[in-house]
Amino acid sequence: MPMHTDPAPSASSTPRPRVARGRLAAALAELSDAGGVVVCATDARFLGDYRKERAEVVGWCRGCPVFDACREAGQFEVFGVWAGQDRTPHPDEL
Repeated sequence: MPMHTDPAPSASSTPRPRVARGRLAAALAELSDAGGVVVCATDARFLGDYRKERAEVVGWCRGCPVFDACREAGQFEVFGVWAGQDRTPHPDEL
């Protein structure tokens, strides 16, 4: 029997910000209920004012149990580190 694979998401299937943030909140709540925690919840460098601070924590996202939900929600954010990507615009990019 052939294996079913889902098609790649299209731009029209990208969730709206509220839906994506809701999914992240649910994933974080589930993790918390299981006794887990994500480092970004306790380390201010993820939302730090300085590019160097944010660069220090980017790699910490690898292996995070809510990485996919964070990446989905992060696409709508304009500041801070989300799923290993610094979403903060840099002065030379403005």
